Amino acid sequence: GKLVRVKTRSGRKTCATLSHSFLKRTSDSGIIPVKGSELKIGDYIPVIKQAPINKNTLYEFEGYELDKDFGWFIGTYLADGNVNYNEVTISKIIPEFYKRIIDTLYDLNIVAKYQQRDKRHNTYGPEGKTKFNDKKLSSFLIKHFGNGSENKKISSFVFQSNLDFISGIIGGYFDGDGNFNHKEGKQMIRSSSISETLTEDMILLLSYFGIFGSKCVEKKVNHTIQIPRKYGKIFRDRIELTVINKKSSLDIICSAKQPIQEFIGVIPEISPL
Repeated sequence: GKLVRVKTRSGRKTCATLSHSFLKRTSDSGIIPVKGSELKIGDYIPVIKQAPINKNTLYEFEGYELDKDFGWFIGTYLADGNVNYNEVTISKIIPEFYKRIIDTLYDLNIVAKYQQRDKRHNTYGPEGKTKFNDKKLSSFLIKHFGNGSENKKISSFVFQSNLDFISGIIGGYFDGDGNFNHKEGKQMIRSSSISETLTEDMILLLSYFGIFGSKCVEKKVNHTIQIPRKYGKIFRDRIELTVINKKSSLDIICSAKQPIQEFIGVIPEISPL
């Protein structure tokens, strides 16, 4: 049968049959069911803000303990990691970043080393990489989180795991690829990836903490997550950051006094739905 494709202003997408029942906000009748064939551009439809926690929560998977530190390491791999045969490289020059990676891997009996070299003829400055060689972990990363920036993803088991592990993944990812703009009038938390799948998966992980992220495309290739300032305090309280300057910027965002502007419509009187 014929299908209708729906894309919301916040970047959510879905596909359903024309006879599929959606929910829609109206000016006079509140929330009503509507067939896909009757949807029009500009209609208000609800999207998930708070994802439910899985009842059969995972704390261990394929021999790895799913704690916050291991989750944070996974997040750093998603942001800045790459696998070449059995060698895993995470490119980041920030001391508190690579030191935590080394400490986390040490607890897994894996020896990682940080290497830095000056690039005098490179406008991007010096280059720093944390490297280790481990067949089991490299295979785990490729299988469940992809390899190469355009192929990064979140494995299905993550959505069944505990919140400490999930918050660690988000924290590591935003420590790596996050941008915390604290300039007055522009306060926002952002990240960018060329993997649309990873971006959509990360937005869903954020919803486990009631954090609403919007997705947009910049320069035709970068899939960007935008988190409004109003969720800054939840992000700070529930997601652990390690990079010092990003933590400081987030503190400034959280302490801002000017009114918060709403960019995405909120549907009233819809209870926990």
